Amino acid sequence: MAVSQQIGFQGNKSGSLKLIDLNLENNNIQSIVKTFTQFPQGLRALRLSNNKLSFLGSLETAPRLKILDISKNRMTTLDGLRVCSKLQ
Repeated sequence: MAVSQQIGFQGNKSGSLKLIDLNLENNNIQSIVKTFTQFPQGLRALRLSNNKLSFLGSLETAPRLKILDISKNRMTTLDGLRVCSKLQ
């Protein structure tokens, strides 16, 4: 039986979500669907290490992203990182 899990982001009354660090390490994630790449504008750290990702879509919706951990995955391309000018 296949299990599908989705994560959505919704803002508060002012329309902004205060999520700055998202840790999804060690979750056996195989893909991130296109709709998932609508990250909160204030996101500064995205931790996806030790999953089964082979592709990461564009991160243009996370302009303040400074930390991205995609180690221990199956990445075949890093094209989605072109727009991440603030990565350390």
